[in-house]
Order: sequence, then structure tokens, then C-alpha cells
Amino acid sequence: MCQKRNSVLWNGHRVDSCMRSGLERFERYGMKTLACCCGHGGYPETIVCEGVVEGVDKGVIIEFNSQKVIPRRRRFYLKDANGFFYIPEVSNPKEAAC
Repeated sequence: MCQKRNSVLWNGHRVDSCMRSGLERFERYGMKTLACCCGHGGYPETIVCEGVVEGVDKGVIIEFNSQKVIPRRRRFYLKDANGFFYIPEVSNPKEAAC
């Protein structure tokens, strides 16, 4: 997890630079990543992907680390008062350590 907001281009999208190697691993295993954020010290790391884990139907959108289902296909993140992004199904902005 990084404290800075450094991003790199990966598959045509801007992603947190510290997430790139993990995303490359996901890709090698055929997992389709839709969004990700390292949390920047205020939230847990999140990786949004299509259901590819045991017991989850393909096409269902989940947050990989928490295994929580996300009921939408885009706009996964909200921005808190400090400008940090979080997924409401996974984190509560009041819990952030920003």
C-alpha cells in the first residue's frame, strides 16, 4: 500500500503503481480485473473483478479481498471528503484513517 497517488498506465487504464504486479498476476490466471485501489493508507486494498472464485458464478462482480458482491457493473468507487476513493460495500468513510 502506498501513501502517494502515483499511477501507471495498465491495459489502457490508470492504476495505482503499487498494484501493477498484482494485476499482472490476476491476468496470468485469466481473471478479469475491472477496478482496483491500494487504499493509500486510509482504506483496505480493493480489487474488483468478475466472479472467478470458487462458489461465485461467472459474471457476478465481486471485490476480491473481501469476497463481497458489488451490485453494479461500473462506478464502483465513491470519493470521501479527503479525496480518497473507497467501495461502500467494503469500507465506511468514517472508518478511514485519513
